[in-house]
Amino acid sequence: MTAAAEPLLSWLRRMRRTNVVQEILWIHHFDLDGAVAAGQLELAWRARSNLIVFGVELALHGRGVYPPGAADYVEEALVVLRCLAGADPALAAEAWDLLLRPAPADEEGLRREIAAARHFLEHRLAVPAALSRDEAIRAWADGLKLLRDVGRDLGIGGSDDWYLPEDGPAGEQIGWYDEVIRTIDRHRAAPA
Repeated sequence: MTAAAEPLLSWLRRMRRTNVVQEILWIHHFDLDGAVAAGQLELAWRARSNLIVFGVELALHGRGVYPPGAADYVEEALVVLRCLAGADPALAAEAWDLLLRPAPADEEGLRREIAAARHFLEHRLAVPAALSRDEAIRAWADGLKLLRDVGRDLGIGGSDDWYLPEDGPAGEQIGWYDEVIRTIDRHRAAPA
């Protein structure tokens, strides 16, 4: 069996877009968590919708489908859901249903809708990075580490694979990836 090799630049562009989507997901998880905690239902609803749209895009990437970039959120939603409809019309219909539901008027209704979106992301799309802030950050860090490692090996990456942590002793150098993972682990270990 022979396999065609993908051009490296094409692979780098695809992996970079995947990494950007992973970053967008953790940003929206912060927005969602903060908005729910502050009782800002409209902001939480918007963050939930963004998690669905970018979760769909990440699921498409997992299927080898890379939608073209979009200028704004509405166009992004249309592009990724059209691509999903081409791959799985029933799944696209479920995503549209979630996105087109009216926003709930109370916090209890919002929590139900957030749970429905998370169920869709986990059980229908199978996108772990879209489930929680920690998983999204971990996926983003893993992807960025891969991109930086490949770039460094090709001689095109910078030398910014380390930084000085804010809470470490003066002069201590630590890999950025290790610091991100250590922060996630501390967050998970903290009492709720």
